[in-house]
Amino acid sequence: MPNRHSCRRPIAAAAAVPFVLATCLLSLTGCGDDPVVESYEVDRTAPPRQPIDVAAERARLDHMFAAILVPPDAKQAWFFKLVAPGDQAAELRDAVESFLQSVQLDNGKPAWDAPDNWQEQAGDANRFATLLVPVGDGEPLELTVSQLPYSEPRGAYISANVNRWQRQLGEPALGPVQIEKLGETVATAAGDATLFELVGTMQANPMASPHGAMAGASGATPPAQPAPTQPAQSGELKFDTPDGWQQGRLNSMRVAAFDITGDGGAAEVTVMPFPNTPGMRDVTGNLQRWAGEVQLTGLSAEELKALAVERTIAGSSAMYAEFLGPDGDQPLATLAAMLPRGERIWFFKLKGDRPLVESQREKFGAFLDSVKFE
Repeated sequence: MPNRHSCRRPIAAAAAVPFVLATCLLSLTGCGDDPVVESYEVDRTAPPRQPIDVAAERARLDHMFAAILVPPDAKQAWFFKLVAPGDQAAELRDAVESFLQSVQLDNGKPAWDAPDNWQEQAGDANRFATLLVPVGDGEPLELTVSQLPYSEPRGAYISANVNRWQRQLGEPALGPVQIEKLGETVATAAGDATLFELVGTMQANPMASPHGAMAGASGATPPAQPAPTQPAQSGELKFDTPDGWQQGRLNSMRVAAFDITGDGGAAEVTVMPFPNTPGMRDVTGNLQRWAGEVQLTGLSAEELKALAVERTIAGSSAMYAEFLGPDGDQPLATLAAMLPRGERIWFFKLKGDRPLVESQREKFGAFLDSVKFE
């Protein structure tokens, strides 16, 4: 029992403490003045963030409509691409899709039905065709049709090209799942095409507007630009430009281009990097394509490989070949080099009228010898 009483006393004392405190507080507040609430203004440390107008942002950016068509059992893929300002994209979206739906193959080459006001131009060594698409009162846009070697698997091939376009738009690479969600299947008579609409800021081209027709597309001959006399740089690529080579037409695929004219006709030098895929590494396929450009047909794989020799470019082993077209009214020739380097394969090519190309052989060799990567 004494132990129980000794335990109760501390509890009673502890319970009394809140009561005493409450009484004191009530006595203090009960007799004082009413509480006063004061308000005052201070400068905001940061303005409120305005909601993003998604439509306005998309209109401000460039829109790239790009499609890949891989015919059944084909070794080549067909590419269709048009870049438009965002405020013109909406009116072109349906037209581009309708154009793709009309594509069919005729002896392995694409044919299509284009709107009457689209002007078709003949292709060159890098494009199968170019269609000038009028929009508003400005310069027409270019829809380009080109061909590249194809390699399986299809998903990896498409991803490599989509991310190449992403780089052109200044945007980060996308993963396979994102790419699959972005792609739209468009049925054509030649097989299913995969169409993408990518958005970004097309990397500025000092030689031509990314939205307008390239130099010379309207039919006018642009004034020749002097070639740089110092080592030129294009991204990680550096080189020396031979005398007499004039700056040529650049586009999203060409990192360097030169025009050459003389008594022997005209020729063009181009430098283009591509993803290092099995299709692009196919030596025989590239040799066959270059031979076809100068009307050298019917060569066997062994005959084509016999034309290729090994040479050194930028300290690495490269493949080099010359194709001299058959005699005729205007014989053609191509000198080409293929340099695998990391994730890219670089193609260096001199193509044009045979007499002029042959006269430029030494300068083209010096150009290849000057190539560096930094």
